[in-house]
Amino acid sequence: MSWIARSLRPRASVLKQSLRSRVLPPTFLRPVGTFCEARRPFTATASRSAAVAEAELKPLEESGFDVAEVKMGSRPIYLDVQATAPMDPRVIDSMLPYMTQLYGNPHSRTHQYGWESESAVEKARKQVADLIGADAKEIIFTSGATESNNMSIKGVARFYKSKKNHIITTQTEHKCVLDSCRVLQEEGFEVTYLPVGQNGLVDLKQLEAAMRPETAIVSIMTVNNEIGVIQPIAEIGKLCRSKKIFFHTDAAQATGKIPLDVNKMNVDLMSISGHKIYGPKGIGALYVRRRPRVRLEPIMSGGGQERGLRSGTVPTPLVVGLGTACEVASKEMAYDSARVKALSDRLINGITSKVDHVVRNGDPAQTYPGCVNLSFAYVEGESLLMALKEIALSSGSACTSASLEPSYVLRALGADDDMAHSSIRFGIGRFTTESEIDYAVSRVVAHVDRLREMSPLWEMVQEGIDLKRASAVSDLPQDGDDASTFDMNPKAFEHPSFVMPSVSDPVAWMKHQMSESAENRIKMAKGTTTLAFKFKDGIIVAVDSRATGGTYIASQSVKKVIEINPYLLGTMAGGAADCSYWERELGRRCRVYELRNKERISVAAASKLLSNMVYAYKGMGLSMGTMIVGWDKTGPALFYVDSDGQRLKGDLFSVGSGSTFAYGVLDSGYSYDMSVAEAIELGRRSIYHATFRDAASGGVVNVYHIKRDGWEFISQTDVTDLHYQYADEPRPALV
Repeated sequence: MSWIARSLRPRASVLKQSLRSRVLPPTFLRPVGTFCEARRPFTATASRSAAVAEAELKPLEESGFDVAEVKMGSRPIYLDVQATAPMDPRVIDSMLPYMTQLYGNPHSRTHQYGWESESAVEKARKQVADLIGADAKEIIFTSGATESNNMSIKGVARFYKSKKNHIITTQTEHKCVLDSCRVLQEEGFEVTYLPVGQNGLVDLKQLEAAMRPETAIVSIMTVNNEIGVIQPIAEIGKLCRSKKIFFHTDAAQATGKIPLDVNKMNVDLMSISGHKIYGPKGIGALYVRRRPRVRLEPIMSGGGQERGLRSGTVPTPLVVGLGTACEVASKEMAYDSARVKALSDRLINGITSKVDHVVRNGDPAQTYPGCVNLSFAYVEGESLLMALKEIALSSGSACTSASLEPSYVLRALGADDDMAHSSIRFGIGRFTTESEIDYAVSRVVAHVDRLREMSPLWEMVQEGIDLKRASAVSDLPQDGDDASTFDMNPKAFEHPSFVMPSVSDPVAWMKHQMSESAENRIKMAKGTTTLAFKFKDGIIVAVDSRATGGTYIASQSVKKVIEINPYLLGTMAGGAADCSYWERELGRRCRVYELRNKERISVAAASKLLSNMVYAYKGMGLSMGTMIVGWDKTGPALFYVDSDGQRLKGDLFSVGSGSTFAYGVLDSGYSYDMSVAEAIELGRRSIYHATFRDAASGGVVNVYHIKRDGWEFISQTDVTDLHYQYADEPRPALV
């Protein structure tokens, strides 16, 4: 047995396992044994031709595969098909001869090796063209959809720049399309980024209104890679053709999954990716219309291959794999579509029937069923992903999965940060089984329930509290008002305020809660305290400087505010060493993020990063309650993170043993419309009343102001000095 044949033995078991419990169509598989057959020594042209013939598809009954269900192994269940799909065994089978004996350069036209490879490339070109209703001469092979998108947008724009300098796309396109448009903006082009509706679909009237005589190209993807929405491509193509504007569509997620016809849809350029249709990675294609002709300026120079549009040696094995993947997809599209739809319904119904407050993102009807994007309210998406280690999932595009920002696609749909952060994408494909879907449903339901039990917000929801109205206290109906006819003031939701307990006598209720007989006694204790609150001109952060060691004062000069970067602050409460270490580590990672993504990290993303870091050490003795405060593109933002990884967004927080007193002072003096001086004084006064006021333990009060242009250190005031300053003023009391 040759070394090649021996090396293929493990592959057979892997392929068998990947096909478990699936009822397959008649054309599905071919025997693993033919892998070895394709590697026999070639002694004549007839043998070489026979090897090519061996790579053709064979029916199931000749496959030799065991398609019975097998038990799940140690690897996670794969439900991330939008990121990449596993290669179909038939694709691998067709590629292997061109990796061993048929290794000629397809551009070498002086000998048999080149002729064989060229013939295989042209066959694959036709297979790709047939799948989308194009002519083989209109197919250009590339390294993938990202390159195809760059070639289309930059190539057309630059070729016609003397006559047209306007581009139209949408806010939900793939990152490579958006970044290509930004590059062209820097070159002087104008770009219109169209919004989409809450269902993810583009408004054709808005599209038409955005078109100008100088518009060169419109680029709108067919199937969205995050939410699966299918855009009305035929209508868009018809509109573009009537305006004599070139139309490009990124069809990486659509090719082979839904019927496509570039002529019926009036598409001028279409991007295709190999690894999204069960083909190999590193190969893709670009359809470029010949009549009416679309002209591109090449973005790569060289030998002039691929009609001079994409220089470089065409990788024959990868191209053959792409061609086979397209042929398989064409033959099995109807079967795969019906099966994926059934599995998708099983997943959605299984989860939504057992879990409340689940939102499916995107249009439920105009969508590809294999891409299911769900948001789980009151659950952090990253925490859910970490809990579901036995299932391979994602919270968005694989190309931006390293980013901690909420999905820009979901933000474009109008989702707020909390719902965008709580989204999970389920990718269902050709090799997904019913048992895998059922297992995923059971694990998702269990972990969502567990994470919600840890959330104080979920507890409030269970008690019937409307979180969206919680801040509208000043405008709520009072005793005697007719609540049924009460007209809520929309501005009441814009600013934070304090909520009084919904009891008839708040003072008496509070006294009871402080008594020995109270079930959950509130202890009015003074001590170390940190606080932050929003107001109209930003955020005020105020902290004391005391640290304790048991019952002893360990220090009066602890710096409890860590300056992460010029726009971001962190506060310390709990174990000073824990807070200091993790927030400084957060600062390092924020800097790495900034260098990698070429933009400043948002407050939400920084808090998520800290939450994920400490969650990994949950139950290991960490003690910290910290606030992450800053100003980003969304404005001022304030988050609380503790050592369990719990992360809360709010408008005001106080953390520390003296917080009860601090909240009392804030309650009596807070107003969203206060001046900067009033806000600074309120923060300083709140910390003073929360801390001990004696020479042995008072320390100082440090105050910071978060503004649009970054944070500013305001003051450091000794508590003893504040004591004498406030001596003649009335003290807050529950009487």
